[in-house]
Amino acid sequence: MEAVDNLTKVVAKLETFGLSQNDSNRLKDILLLVNQFLKFEYKLHLKEEDVCADHCTSFALSDPTDSKFAALCDHSHVQLCERCALVDSCVPVIQKEFIRLEVPNPLYDEIEYELENAGKNIMEWKMHLLRTVHQDVARTSVLKDLKSNQGLLILDWGMKFLPFTYRETQSDFFGKKGISWHFSCLVIRSPSDPGQLELFCFVHILEDGTQGWFSVANILVHLLHTLKREKPFLDHLFLKSDNAACYHCTSLITFIQQNNANFPIRVAEYNFSEAQSGKDLCDSKTGCCRLHILKHADEGHDIMNCINMKTALESHGGVKGTKACIVSIDQQMEPKTRTKIPGISSYNNFIFNDDGITVQKAYRIGTGMKIRLKDADLGLEKVAMIKVIQDFPRGEEHMSGAVSLHHHNEPAEEIAHGDDEQVTTSFEHSERQYYTCPDSSCQKIFAKCFNLEKHLAFGNHSYRTNSNSGMNVAARLYASKCDSIRDSHNLLIQTVTSETVDSQFQQESTDQKRIGWALKHRKKATRFSEKVKDYLFKICEECDRTGKRPDSSSLSEELKKVTDKDGVKLFKKEEWLSSSQIKGYIASYLSKKCKSVIEPPPYKKQMFGDECCEDVCIDEDEKLAEIVSALDSHEYIDSMTGMIDDVFTSVNVE
Repeated sequence: MEAVDNLTKVVAKLETFGLSQNDSNRLKDILLLVNQFLKFEYKLHLKEEDVCADHCTSFALSDPTDSKFAALCDHSHVQLCERCALVDSCVPVIQKEFIRLEVPNPLYDEIEYELENAGKNIMEWKMHLLRTVHQDVARTSVLKDLKSNQGLLILDWGMKFLPFTYRETQSDFFGKKGISWHFSCLVIRSPSDPGQLELFCFVHILEDGTQGWFSVANILVHLLHTLKREKPFLDHLFLKSDNAACYHCTSLITFIQQNNANFPIRVAEYNFSEAQSGKDLCDSKTGCCRLHILKHADEGHDIMNCINMKTALESHGGVKGTKACIVSIDQQMEPKTRTKIPGISSYNNFIFNDDGITVQKAYRIGTGMKIRLKDADLGLEKVAMIKVIQDFPRGEEHMSGAVSLHHHNEPAEEIAHGDDEQVTTSFEHSERQYYTCPDSSCQKIFAKCFNLEKHLAFGNHSYRTNSNSGMNVAARLYASKCDSIRDSHNLLIQTVTSETVDSQFQQESTDQKRIGWALKHRKKATRFSEKVKDYLFKICEECDRTGKRPDSSSLSEELKKVTDKDGVKLFKKEEWLSSSQIKGYIASYLSKKCKSVIEPPPYKKQMFGDECCEDVCIDEDEKLAEIVSALDSHEYIDSMTGMIDDVFTSVNVE
């Protein structure tokens, strides 16, 4: 975890300002324990109902401000977990040592900034783990109660596939355009054995189109018709995916709700998991398909386009339970939607009813809130415009795959006929006669008598090893070392948490301020200062000129240390940016560059004047009127955001 690594670097910095070696090792041990606990142990402690507030998911995900998104616990949270308390107190312990030391002013703000961010990131990590475990309950609950006419459909985009030839030079590797492919994994009850579950995977290879909601909507419509044709017993589907923007958006949710009655298979629920979780079935199928394509390419074939990919996926009988098709989606036909769900990022579960959508912030916590949506531009006839170039293969022969078990009925020859060979298999049940060494301590066995005689002549005995061997001694030493480390860690945890546990427990047991502590909170948007924008814009321009891509991590450190001619820092602590914020600015710069329009920073507006520098056109063939219209539209949208939120809140939300 980056936050723990940053705290370890802070402790190393504090050593140079007088922190003793014992205190430094103690702080590093605390960080090591925190890292190991969050990585490997914390998920195992979480339950839907628990007497510890850090482990009770219903308590942690209940909204204290709205009873529709809250669940009442029938128990009191009277227990505290020492390791969870260690996670909460690791940063305050380092801050206490930091305040005690005399750190120079130029570095004081940097270390203080890193401690604040690290504390926030560690808590975000802990909250993310709890939400991940709770949202995964949606999948297990659906599969547990799955009926014969229902199915669970997990959606995910695979990493773009880079075309390649069987033999290509290193220069041919660069500058490639990846091919998008979408994976849909269907889990249903086996028609022959209802107690078993069957898995089927459908791969959509995009010849044209982007990874947006419009492509997902078209793929979903095509997939529903395909499933109804191949599995007519299906009536309801439960959708599940991560919270990527192409899935977790108002347009796709509204499209499903508005056209659900016209779908061949009705969508009952759509449950979203936390980022990078809940889609392990799709990930495993992605790996299998990629390896299958590489196997086909190793036979001398080139994989340069969608047709080559589909041919490779169907070679050698195909991947078990997997079908592929090639589609094309015209993004120019994507409708411009005006429907909006305020705070949609905080809703993770959507239940589709005839009279609207029931939304929940956490799975089965609270009764939820009813929302009615309708958009004339999201009709089935205006969205479902997918062009199928090569459809899924018909029939079930492609679903069997190429996996087979080879049974060897003939027993392998286990007795080597070389001189002085030892037999390592048991021979009590065999009809052949074996010869053992008359020395009771020797463990050699021979298949032929003359080998035994030769062995006795040379006296090359193989005696049984002592039970107290070197490996056993090493194992016991390792076990004792682990026990001593565990005891020292337990003592360290008790020492650190004893100072904060009593006061923390007394406060939380009285005012219950921690209800809903793991819910997502809307972060306050912060605007970059004009000085920071100018500085980053110049760096991006320089990188464009030299061809060197900017490094967001090094730029984040540079903003903290850069000074003017007099040695005064250019930017205050409030103006410092994290690597993710800088990465977002660079992405915005590149996006505007691709559209041939980049808004200049203030220093360039002053150079050319306010009248002629309202916008900058990089592509000289672009019409000036279109640029002005695009910028005016962007400014209008920004100015009307607050008004739109208020209007749609009063209209769409009951």
